[in-house]
Amino acid sequence: MKNNWNKVVSSLFFNLKQAGFTPLAVDNGDGKVTTPTWKEALEEATACDEASVYLKHPDRENRIWLYIVLGNSPEELVADYTVFEPIEAPLAKFSSVWEGKPCPTI
Repeated sequence: MKNNWNKVVSSLFFNLKQAGFTPLAVDNGDGKVTTPTWKEALEEATACDEASVYLKHPDRENRIWLYIVLGNSPEELVADYTVFEPIEAPLAKFSSVWEGKPCPTI
């Protein structure tokens, strides 16, 4: 059995999408890859153990950065991020859903 991080990262991305964020790029250690869709961002973000995810939000001109670590517990998937008030609620919602739960397995 191995961890199925797709479900966890999809849950994070769903919350971000609902809050008006859109994907720009992902760097999983192989260089930045433009990811215009959430599906492409998911594929890149789950290809390695850690990734920088770059997002856009209508209330901010500059990009927003998330650092995700697939080795963390699901609720702590996001290890670091750009301080930006509109990202707080979707991150908190995501963490509360996954609090105390193990990563799903395949």
